[in-house]
This record gives sequence, structure tokens and C-alpha cells, in this order.
Amino acid sequence: MYRSDAAGETKHTGTLSPDGRQLTLTAVPVDLAPDPAQWIVLVAELQIDPTAAPGEAPVAFVIGTHAFASGATRIRVLPRP
Repeated sequence: MYRSDAAGETKHTGTLSPDGRQLTLTAVPVDLAPDPAQWIVLVAELQIDPTAAPGEAPVAFVIGTHAFASGATRIRVLPRP
């Protein structure tokens, strides 16, 4: 995560759900003052199971216990060389 009011990148580790489909991070400081010049960039790193079948898969995120931001996309798992 990168913040406009911090120097460099901060990393946070989450807890994977038992079914491997949800990652939960707690105590991540995403609070911003009511200042339009402040910003946050979140970069999610995914690890694909080496036995995953090639093809597309959905990826989504929700930020906040009471969601205030969310997004969704699709990733493509490529065949292993």
C-alpha cells in the first residue's frame, strides 16, 4: 500500500479463509483526512495454485467492514511452459 502521507510502501499480510477464496486484512490504516490531495494505492498480490487449470477466474475486493470501496476484474491463468 502506498499513501500520500507516508514514505514508501507498507506491506500487510492477511489471513486466508479455509476455502481459499477470501483474504482478510485487519488494522490496515486506510483512513484519510477530508483532504482531496490525500490518496492511497492498494496493490494486491495473488498466488495461483500450481495445479490451477488454465482459463479465466474472477477476482474481487471489498474495503471496509461497512464497504466503502470495491472492485472486480478477471485474471487469466496461463498454461505452464
